[in-house]
Amino acid sequence: MITDPEHVAAAAVLRSAYQKATSRDRGPRAHADGHLVQMRALPDYDDLFGIDFHAPDHSTRTS
Repeated sequence: MITDPEHVAAAAVLRSAYQKATSRDRGPRAHADGHLVQMRALPDYDDLFGIDFHAPDHSTRTS
């Protein structure tokens, strides 16, 4: 296998930038003053607003 040294260097820079950008999403969230921010799951908001994404069951038909 032949690898272009410039490509290897560019890939290393991109990989490092990606890891720095995504590392902030891995830990606990905090405001600038340091207090933690609670994270909620998206289905919590569905329940709060009464949203149901399940398709209705049309398997029983009346003729």
